[in-house]
Amino acid sequence: MAHCRIPVIDHVTIDGIAEELRGAVLRVDVVSAEGSLGGPRELHVDLTAGKPTILRDLNLALDPAAMLTVEDQRPGRIEAVLRDATGEVLIKGSRDVNILAANQWKAAPLQLGLEMLAAHVQPNASAISALTGLPS
Repeated sequence: MAHCRIPVIDHVTIDGIAEELRGAVLRVDVVSAEGSLGGPRELHVDLTAGKPTILRDLNLALDPAAMLTVEDQRPGRIEAVLRDATGEVLIKGSRDVNILAANQWKAAPLQLGLEMLAAHVQPNASAISALTGLPS
């Protein structure tokens, strides 16, 4: 996903805002024990009291160079912080995730699994030449 620049978050929902909030900043990042894996994304949002706000344009993608350092599956977190226009933290949240190495992929959801499978094809690998009978 990092190599193909596929965003790792489909959407974020902000709910439970008691009063209108203009100029808020949502900061989202994917981190592991070694630090950020893509650099944080910040979105400026205006929130309406009593109504959920769904943000679908985060475009939070992982840094391919940082992901090349991941050799085995490891625990990670998606962290989100919402601040008001003055910078005061209003709420923090996080979700535990599994960070996969470059040679791993998930088969679910099916469509994403099939798309990512193609990224693992290595046409210059010695196993391919053995299958085709052509010299490598």
